[in-house]
Amino acid sequence: MSARVRPRAVAGIAVLVVLGLGTASASALPVASARLGTVSAQACTPSTIAATATDPVLLGILGYASIELTVPAACAGSKLSLTVYAAAGGGVLASASASAVAVGTQRVSTSTAFGGWFQPAPALVATFDGWSVPISF
Repeated sequence: MSARVRPRAVAGIAVLVVLGLGTASASALPVASARLGTVSAQACTPSTIAATATDPVLLGILGYASIELTVPAACAGSKLSLTVYAAAGGGVLASASASAVAVGTQRVSTSTAFGGWFQPAPALVATFDGWSVPISF
């Protein structure tokens, strides 16, 4: 190193040491311990819920306009979302939702008719408060 660079290097190292000491004082701040707890989150029911296509449109030729299912007690008060898909891997055929569903048989109108003679076979996905539940359709 040349004689001119060495004093600059020493000055730079001194600045870094001073800055390091200044930030190191943050470790002296008082820190209160926080309590951590565990929360278990899961769907309202692991049981399979039976659902049926209802309200046939033109004797079912043009499909069905609603879905009927039995809401278990554990899922009461939840937001229900239903999505009808083409079972063979197609797109969304219809959807439905209901907020704060009650216990027992519920009939939910879909956004459009689904499952008619000229539509692909439907499959159904149901969620309660965003949690998917097993369903037979």
